[in-house]
Amino acid sequence: MAFKKIRVGLLGLLGLFLFPQMLYAADRTPFVPHTLYFSAQNALCIASVNQVQIIENYYDEGPLAAGLNITPYLENGANTIAVDVASLTALKGDPAFPADFECRIVIKAALPEGDAEVIQLVATVAEVDGELQPTGVQSPHYQGSASAGAVHEFEKEGTILYHIEREVTLSGLPEWAWTKAAVFEDTPENMEKLRQAYEELWQLMDHQDMAGIQEKARISFEEKEAANHLAPGMWADSLGFDAKFEQSTGAVPIRWDDFELQTAMGGRLVRLDNRGFSPLRLKNQEGKGFWGYNPWFSLIDGELVISR
Repeated sequence: MAFKKIRVGLLGLLGLFLFPQMLYAADRTPFVPHTLYFSAQNALCIASVNQVQIIENYYDEGPLAAGLNITPYLENGANTIAVDVASLTALKGDPAFPADFECRIVIKAALPEGDAEVIQLVATVAEVDGELQPTGVQSPHYQGSASAGAVHEFEKEGTILYHIEREVTLSGLPEWAWTKAAVFEDTPENMEKLRQAYEELWQLMDHQDMAGIQEKARISFEEKEAANHLAPGMWADSLGFDAKFEQSTGAVPIRWDDFELQTAMGGRLVRLDNRGFSPLRLKNQEGKGFWGYNPWFSLIDGELVISR
């Protein structure tokens, strides 16, 4: 059966097939790249790593297949891998699950001797009281193993989603800047710092100052380039700012009340979000927002910096 590839962008998918089996951080410390392989059949699936959404499909019946280098979102020690699922028809008011429903996440480590499977999460359906319901019971080592925790699953209250997750213990990863960040507390002082960070980026986008954006996002861009074996400047180029600037007349004014605080990595990554939309959006000739930049910030040495 033929599989469609989901578009994941940002050179992430391309990087899977180009990097060697041992990469080096900025300080030349070798590390092990990790890849998330995603497949879906007749299912709505949202995969996340340490609370950061990595890839999803909302409407395509499939079968679908994709892969993404997730190394920048992992740390040494415990990491949480999760998938939120629903029927493809749930968004139209029909929550019934088809019999061939499946979503699968496989994470592999690129070791010198070859790829090694690290962990799997599998969502299928089983009959409960005469109806098909989602379950993670088909995940290998459901009760846990030496490196993988037991699978936990539950309905997400107030949503159409069913959540399946487990922890995995990893090593051989870089000490990314975000791993050393302070936990962001939702205080008036910190929220003012976050709004100021957005204001500074908004000004740079409004003035189409790509050099300024690259400097603000230097930590994020350099670490992602290291993780994907890319030359300096390639991550910034992959975002397509220059092409979007050509279509833009400036940045959309930020309406702070439209956005809520979103956290990940135990509060070490933060941003403002409105159902996937960023406060940082460019507007077209008609004054309508058409493209956005949605970075994550970390609180490092008392300052909020773009770390992802």
